Amino acid sequence: MPLALSPPTQEFQERNNDAEAIFEATSRPSIRFFPVKFAEQRALLCLFRIHSGLTKEQTAKINQIRGLLAEFGLVMPKGRYSAGHHLKGILADGENGLPMLARRLLHNIHKRIPQLDEEILAYDREIEAMTRRDEQAKRLMTVPEASAIAPSSPETGPDLNVRSCLPMARE
Repeated sequence: MPLALSPPTQEFQERNNDAEAIFEATSRPSIRFFPVKFAEQRALLCLFRIHSGLTKEQTAKINQIRGLLAEFGLVMPKGRYSAGHHLKGILADGENGLPMLARRLLHNIHKRIPQLDEEILAYDREIEAMTRRDEQAKRLMTVPEASAIAPSSPETGPDLNVRSCLPMARE
């Protein structure tokens, strides 16, 4: 009876590809390596990502309300503050042709925006406090256009868009 050979397993193929990629990467001098992030850096990255996600969610909610109002021919100005101010008036006006169902649904969406404001503000304060404690961030804050969020921790790596601040700070 002939001996049957089994084809290479998927695990073997993945290991082979990994080894080949590592060899290729180490043999090219133009490839840049980034240092491994410490647990504190990864936690800070979580803070920035959560802050960014909440800001995007807030913008999405305001734009959703603006789009839904447009379905009924009602216009709401752009901007977080002016939109919130005008929406209260639109929801209170019983003569603008907005059906009660839509009025209730928009009110429910609108209730989430102040919650997002509070969460974003809390994270902003935490980021600003961290910025005041970090020496590298303090130096970056001397750049006129810098905000507390951008330079808080450049050592967190390329995942954040803080590297763009570094060339200005070095000049």
